[in-house]
Amino acid sequence: MEWLPNKFLQLNKITSIKNFYIIGDFERTQINEDIEYNYLKYINPSLGYNFPIIEFNNSFFYKLYDKFLTESFRIFGDFSLSENNSSLCWCYRSRNNDFSSSWHDHKNTSIINAVYYYQTQDGDSISFLDTNYDEMKYNVSEGELLIFPNNLPHKPNPPVSGISDRYRYSINLEIHTNETTEEIFNRI
Repeated sequence: MEWLPNKFLQLNKITSIKNFYIIGDFERTQINEDIEYNYLKYINPSLGYNFPIIEFNNSFFYKLYDKFLTESFRIFGDFSLSENNSSLCWCYRSRNNDFSSSWHDHKNTSIINAVYYYQTQDGDSISFLDTNYDEMKYNVSEGELLIFPNNLPHKPNPPVSGISDRYRYSINLEIHTNETTEEIFNRI
């Protein structure tokens, strides 16, 4: 496994936005409660560690999706949303010995895919597969948004050992457009 070079980011049309959405401590406590509530209510073991964020008391998830949509228009220009588009956010939850991961893509559910790293530790990472099926690893940071094509294989890596009782939460965001993946991502 290699560390992801900037050339890989460019070739695979991966956009990183550091400090995309910064959360204060009080708001984080409320959001974490909402995430844990949805985890307990909607986790489906057949889907791994991912679960939808359906019920929440905080406007954070609406604001996060709206900001992602606005940023996508800025990056890609005008596009039209498919009738299949959904602003539903999905959460991936893991910690030291409570972790599952597999290679996957989002070809069936989106055109533009993104992961918002809501709560992480230094050293947490995601891996991508290049065209030769070599694994490329990328360190993420809390508050970062990664935007990439729906067909790029990726997987979360095991959480960094450190704070054993702190969950890593990443939020998956998707946009389903009427345009194809190639039409959208050839714009950058």
